[in-house]
This record gives sequence, C-alpha cells and structure tokens, in this order.
Amino acid sequence: MLGVPLSLGADSAAALNFFATEAGLFSDEAIKEAVVFANIAADALRIALRIAAADTLAEDLKAAMARRTAIDLACGMIMAQSHCTQDEAFAFLQKASQNRNEKLHAVAEGIITGTNRGSATTTFFQD
Repeated sequence: MLGVPLSLGADSAAALNFFATEAGLFSDEAIKEAVVFANIAADALRIALRIAAADTLAEDLKAAMARRTAIDLACGMIMAQSHCTQDEAFAFLQKASQNRNEKLHAVAEGIITGTNRGSATTTFFQD
C-alpha cells in the first residue's frame, strides 16, 4: 500500500491510497507519479470544498435574510401601532422573545400572522 497525503488546507485532511497485490511493487518512479496525481487531486478537492462552503454560506445567508424580513416587518407594525422608534420596536420584540423563550423571528412571525389573517411572510430572492 502507498498512502499519499493531500494538501487541502488548515481545516481539512485527506489521503490518496494506492494498493498493490504484493509488497514492494511501488518503484520510485511510481511513487513520484502518485505524488503528482495526488497534487492534482488535491487541487480539484480544494475547489470542491470551496464550492461546498460557498453553497452552505449562501443557504445560511438566505435563511438569515428570510428571518430578518419577518423581524423587520414586525418592527414596522409595532412602530405603526405604538408610535415608537425602530430601536424601541426591536427592543419590544427582544423582550417578548425572552419572556416567551422563543426565537426572535418566531415571535415576529406570530405578530405578522396574527395581524395579517394567518398569512405568512415571504422573502423574494433572485438566483
């Protein structure tokens, strides 16, 4: 067996393993070729990891934006009803969230659906 580590960066690790039917079959030339192949594979894997991380980040940001839409709408409703500032409306939401032990966006959704005849908020994204 010949194991060649792949250089992927600080937060990832991998190795490329080659197997032979008998011991001692990997010559110096075969080992050099395996190292070259491993470097090429590491480049491709680093790109794939970056793409996966970017996709995860994009999904996380979309989810955060969708939650933020509900929070902003609820703040606007509170501001209109209570004649207060945005900071005061947000503080009201935070206090309600803490008192109910619910996520802030869940409290905001509850305010919106309660005053909007059960209709939920939607956030529009263009991909």
